[in-house]
Amino acid sequence: MPNFPALDDALAVHYGDADERLGLPVQSGQQFDHGRTFDFYAANLQRKYGPDYLAPTAVERLRAWGFNTIGNWSEPQLLGRREMPYVVPIHTFGNFAQVSSGSDLWGKMA
Repeated sequence: MPNFPALDDALAVHYGDADERLGLPVQSGQQFDHGRTFDFYAANLQRKYGPDYLAPTAVERLRAWGFNTIGNWSEPQLLGRREMPYVVPIHTFGNFAQVSSGSDLWGKMA
């Protein structure tokens, strides 16, 4: 069982909350569909590189590994550095047509 940092610890910034109960159909009804989260990867980076662990190490590593874009749901601070193109999610709300693919695991396409 991992030891989680105290709420007043510097690593406590990596706690979060998730609630997928109203999300995509494939996510609903799971025992893990809501609750407190902890980002172990980011915490370990902070342990190794200090509080400014994203700069400039992350972009350098991505480029060294052959990446040319920062993926969706990445750290907002990393996107804000504007050192590499990035992808962000687009959410659709309201009344709109939906098309079935036949399997619709994640729901129909807007």
